Amino acid sequence: MKYFTKKRKTPKDEQTNQIGQNTNYRSHMIIDEMLEIFASVVEEPILQEIQTSIGFGLVGLDESTDVSVTRQLDRHIRYADKEGLLFNQFLDIVSVPDGKALTIVAAVKEVLHKKQPPTHKFYGLVQTELL
Repeated sequence: MKYFTKKRKTPKDEQTNQIGQNTNYRSHMIIDEMLEIFASVVEEPILQEIQTSIGFGLVGLDESTDVSVTRQLDRHIRYADKEGLLFNQFLDIVSVPDGKALTIVAAVKEVLHKKQPPTHKFYGLVQTELL
């Protein structure tokens, strides 16, 4: 003999239904979170390639000011894969208070610490035009 019971609704069930109806995914917080997730999906294979590379160098450091008068430093990496093929990849962009050498050095150290490439394979830094 089987017994069937009807599940009682709880306040949590009601709250879940309300959340689903009111969510529109347009707040800046959820958009920022989605961008971080998308970026990590794109970035992960690149960082894995850098880990297994023959060597790498930071290239294309470029500080510029955008239309909102925010100074930004974009950082690119060049690395050679196991077969010796060269690749250039965008690595990161960060807002900086100024274009001074100490600021740029701190930003480079930050990206190396954050991305954790194998520093024993680091061969150089090519500095491009800084505005």
